[in-house]
Amino acid sequence: MLKLASFRNRTVMAVIVIVAIVAGLAPMGRAAAQSGTATVTCVAEDVHSSPDIYSSKVATLYQNQSVSTGGTTSAQGTTWIAVYVSGASGWVKSVCLQATSSGTSGGQASATGAYGVVNTGALNLRSGPGAQYASIFSVYRGAVLYFAGTRSADNRWVKVSLDNGVVGWVNVGYLSTGYPYWTLPVESGQVPTPTTPPSGSFATVTTGALNVRSGPGWWYSKVTSLYRGATASLLSRNADGSWVKISLSNGVAGWVNAGYITPSVGILSLPVESVSVPTTPTYPTYPTYPTYPTYPTVPTYPTYPTYPTTTCRTYHTVAAGENLFRISLAYNVSLYTLASVNGIYDTSRIYAGQRLCIP
Repeated sequence: MLKLASFRNRTVMAVIVIVAIVAGLAPMGRAAAQSGTATVTCVAEDVHSSPDIYSSKVATLYQNQSVSTGGTTSAQGTTWIAVYVSGASGWVKSVCLQATSSGTSGGQASATGAYGVVNTGALNLRSGPGAQYASIFSVYRGAVLYFAGTRSADNRWVKVSLDNGVVGWVNVGYLSTGYPYWTLPVESGQVPTPTTPPSGSFATVTTGALNVRSGPGWWYSKVTSLYRGATASLLSRNADGSWVKISLSNGVAGWVNAGYITPSVGILSLPVESVSVPTTPTYPTYPTYPTYPTYPTVPTYPTYPTYPTTTCRTYHTVAAGENLFRISLAYNVSLYTLASVNGIYDTSRIYAGQRLCIP
């Protein structure tokens, strides 16, 4: 009986191990088995082990490559599609796939490919094709925006729609797309010229100290000064938006350089105020420096004559027992002249073998 019970226990443990191994081999987290095919539309796209851009990379897909697809799931603000390639399985963002057979229709891989993916941290949808239009909604990196059929004349803005029904304009520089958006028709309309500042618009000083001037330029007189963190109401701007007119709580109005403030609205949304440009100020004429007297030049000193160079008539070698006096007599030369020519300071001190110049 004990042997039978032991055999049964070993059999049960073996079954449990086999089931665990099979479960471990089965792909976890996959939405479904292979149910369709799709073509890669992005230049290159990584296949991740899970629907997370930070998960490990399983493989890399390249443009026009065909892959088998499975189910879909939503994560990190976008839709992911399960793919099967080279015996491995993983997840790819749907924006890089275009369905070629049934199975991926539930994803965001549009049959026309008329969409873009936000490639910046946050992107504003605006009411018109320009930064001067009001922001109506914000989307974030990885969000899929579907082109709504029109673009701006300069190809910098496209009209897009969201799943929640919001329609607006975005700058195409912040979208990744393989769709030729420049072929979309241009939407007619002009950039509105604002006549009044947006309600509640204000500016915050971002530098240590900022001068408020009587006109839009540094050459205008200073009215007052504001300091970092101070706020003021926005009234208008100059033509190029480099200076804005503000109003302080005490009623004082003036102009500040737009580079030293943070506005609550787009500066180009402010109305343009024309101002008369002042003439170039006339600076005072400074006195010329006095002419200092000319000092006399240094006098030219006379040139003293140079002494003639002594020429030796002959040379005499002093023998033992000779003295300078006897040698001068022998050559009929003054003793002191002979001593001077030879650099002798003591006429009594010469030595045998000394060579003397006889002038």
